Amino acid sequence: MGLVARTVKAQDAVPLLLQQMASGDRPVPYATGVVHVESDDEPGVVRHLRFEQGRLLDDTVDDQPADWALVRPGPVRAPFSGELVRPADLQGWSVRLGDRRTPLPPLDDVASDALAHLRPVPDADLALRFRIVGSPAGMILLELPYLSGQRVAARLVEEFGDRVDPVPDGSADSTCDLTWRNYLRVRAGTLDPLESGAQGTVEGHWTHLLLLHGLLQMPAHVAAWSSLPEMPEELGWFGEVAPWLPAGGGQ
Repeated sequence: MGLVARTVKAQDAVPLLLQQMASGDRPVPYATGVVHVESDDEPGVVRHLRFEQGRLLDDTVDDQPADWALVRPGPVRAPFSGELVRPADLQGWSVRLGDRRTPLPPLDDVASDALAHLRPVPDADLALRFRIVGSPAGMILLELPYLSGQRVAARLVEEFGDRVDPVPDGSADSTCDLTWRNYLRVRAGTLDPLESGAQGTVEGHWTHLLLLHGLLQMPAHVAAWSSLPEMPEELGWFGEVAPWLPAGGGQ
């Protein structure tokens, strides 16, 4: 886990995690199951993709909805991109869970104010940045400013700046590169935040990382995050393999 005292901008480099995914043909042991894709642009059309360890075994289209589905903009057979997605474009993505629709994470997190009411922790100011790769929509940049231990905002951005408003200059500052799957696991409370960093990259002074870990592990923070909708396990890893699907598809 690399620990460096500097602020990282999105344009500095392609994230290490994205480079690790770039082979496309490597086995992904946890990527086994069926993913369902729908689109408001094609009502009644459902795409079903069956994978084993990240390898596509079957890709069919019918009119039979499953218990859940990724709802994407455009045709259900349109290609998936691992590139940076603009905040405005992310709004077109959601997840259907039974009869309920929920925004694609972290859109649901951004819309929630549950983390604004945590118990104040004096001087626990933190500028937190998440660079999330492997979501079905592409790479996502998320800014999470904390003041006195309370998360005062959650913002999707197109690039990281030198500071995260309204966190004062000189406050703790951390940038985390993690997969969308691990982001979901962290917020569900099934993965330790520092373990997620060990699987990706975490950048910041070690004292800042201790503050980050302490904030994210507070029982009230864990409870607030875990109250967000739980995503299907298959959807968690789908964005890691989706960019490598063959063009076209469907039978």
